[in-house]
Amino acid sequence: MVWVGSLSTSLTPLDLIDPELENDYTPWRAYVQSKIATSVLGFEADRRLRAASVPIASVVAHPGYSIGGRTRGVAGVHAPSRLKRFVDNLQAPIAQSKEDGARALVHALTAPDVEGGQFWGPSGLVRGRPVLAKPAKVTRDPELAARLWNYCEHAVGTPWPYLKASKTRQR
Repeated sequence: MVWVGSLSTSLTPLDLIDPELENDYTPWRAYVQSKIATSVLGFEADRRLRAASVPIASVVAHPGYSIGGRTRGVAGVHAPSRLKRFVDNLQAPIAQSKEDGARALVHALTAPDVEGGQFWGPSGLVRGRPVLAKPAKVTRDPELAARLWNYCEHAVGTPWPYLKASKTRQR
């Protein structure tokens, strides 16, 4: 399984006191918090799957700096305005299209050299071919992962079924 991470995970710590940002919401903070949580859960899922001997890999990948104005338009789906294309094309040296950004995610899902617990992203950090990358330290914190995992199980009211999968495969 592939979880969509982000480079933004190193910008701020995860707030488990107010995880839904009821007291301090901004769109950017919500984005960063969701990407930290996604990455933490992706790495924790791999640890738990391995511990349960479930032969499923959990990998985190990020698309770099992928922007809409550098992506070809698709009528009714993605049609950036001329202004959006102009502004995004000014960022060409540090950005890539969404199609190019997807390369790291597709690689993480399909390439034979990918192993569970890895973090993949563009070779130039924000753009380029897929390479094994270094995740933000916060996303590898096992104590934070356990707390977030417990919070999520409580929030959805059910445990993740990895134990059931493990018992099924051992028969």
